[in-house]
Amino acid sequence: MVLDAQLVVVETIYHAATGCEPTAAESRFARKLETDEQPYTRRITVTQEWQQVDTGWITEAGMLRLANKEGEGLQVQPTAEERAAMASKIVELSVDGSAPWLIFPGESFRGMPSELESLRVRCRSGEARCLITIFPR
Repeated sequence: MVLDAQLVVVETIYHAATGCEPTAAESRFARKLETDEQPYTRRITVTQEWQQVDTGWITEAGMLRLANKEGEGLQVQPTAEERAAMASKIVELSVDGSAPWLIFPGESFRGMPSELESLRVRCRSGEARCLITIFPR
């Protein structure tokens, strides 16, 4: 049995207030894709200067995911000063200079941009290691 190309998202966000049971917000959906083209995935370093998002060969996105990889894969226990420096590496994702989405270290953002060429990214403090994945439409 051959399935059509599709994008499937399954995510759960939990909110746990002090002394209360956590509540969950779930998203589950699938969307057919127009192509079997492979996703574009790259490790990038984001600086404090606004830069256009590298979209590779993808011209129309079915979904974009930008993950801030700072603080992941540490080999030693960081000092309080190192933890504070990592926490300041917040990545901002903007569409043509609009108010940016914030992506904290260890977190990710996903969405379906209408115009890939209008996306800009920067790090609020120093540089941040990120992983970008763009799924074709």
